[in-house]
Amino acid sequence: MIGAMLLHLPSASTFSWDIDQLVLWVTILTGFWFFAAEGMFFWLLWRFRARDGVKSRYITGKEPELKRWINIPHTIILVFDIVIIVMAVRVWVKVKQTMPPADDTVRIVTQQWTWSFQHSGPDGVLDTADDVWTSDTLHVAVGKTYHFMLESIGHGVMGGRIAIETPERHAAWMQAHAAMADAGVAGPDSTAAPASTKN
Repeated sequence: MIGAMLLHLPSASTFSWDIDQLVLWVTILTGFWFFAAEGMFFWLLWRFRARDGVKSRYITGKEPELKRWINIPHTIILVFDIVIIVMAVRVWVKVKQTMPPADDTVRIVTQQWTWSFQHSGPDGVLDTADDVWTSDTLHVAVGKTYHFMLESIGHGVMGGRIAIETPERHAAWMQAHAAMADAGVAGPDSTAAPASTKN
C-alpha cells in the first residue's frame, strides 16, 4: 500500500497490504513521539537559556511537578506499544499461522547447488506418474493458492527464482514440461509477468 501510493508500484503479495499498514502505523506512532520529544527538547533549550539577572535552579528530578513530564508521556507510550504489539501479532497470525485452502501443492526439495520442484500433473495429485519436475525456477499461476512441502537434501540452497505466469502461459508450460519430465529434462525458463499472486 505504501509502495503503491508513493512509487505507484503494483502489489505483488497477498499480504502486502497488511504488512504495509502495520509499518505505516508503527511509523506514525513512533514518528509522532519522536517529533514531540525533539520539539520539547529544543523548546526547553530556548525556555531555560542563560539570561542576565536570572539564576539557574538546582533540581533533583524528583519533584512531582517535574516528574509528571516524564510519567504521563511514558504511560501513553506504553499504551501505544501495546497497540503495536497487538497489530503485529494479528498480522503474524494472518501471514504465518493461517493457511487458506490450496488450489495446488508443490514439493520443494533443496539440494546442494539447486532447487527441485515437484508439481502435480493433470490429476492434481503429487507422487503419481504424471508429476512434473523442474529445477531452479518455480512456475506458479496467477490467482491460484499454493501450499509448499519443503524438504532438504544435503546443505543449503544456493540460488533460484520464481516465475509468475498467467493461467494461459501456465497451461502451456505444464504441457511442455510434462513431456520433458518423462525424459528427465528440465524445461526452459519463462519470463516473469508482473501480476498479483497468492503466496
